[in-house]
Amino acid sequence: MSGYRRSVHPEIKQLCYNGVRNDSGGSDMERGLWRDGHWAQVSYEGIEAVQISRALYERRGYQPPFDELPTKEEYETRGS
Repeated sequence: MSGYRRSVHPEIKQLCYNGVRNDSGGSDMERGLWRDGHWAQVSYEGIEAVQISRALYERRGYQPPFDELPTKEEYETRGS
């Protein structure tokens, strides 16, 4: 992964930390899109997508489970 980091809008950053959790442990507004090595791309309410570590993804209980996420290449191929 390159050293390039994209800044995240403050409201999106708040969603990352204050998202409302549902009964399954994940959030109603967050969803994993794809994985790349030990990183996952997560969409917050469809507004913004940010890349987080596998450990954080699993700790927060995002869905689908990390190992079931498509790879970045698979995701881009299917045009999602």
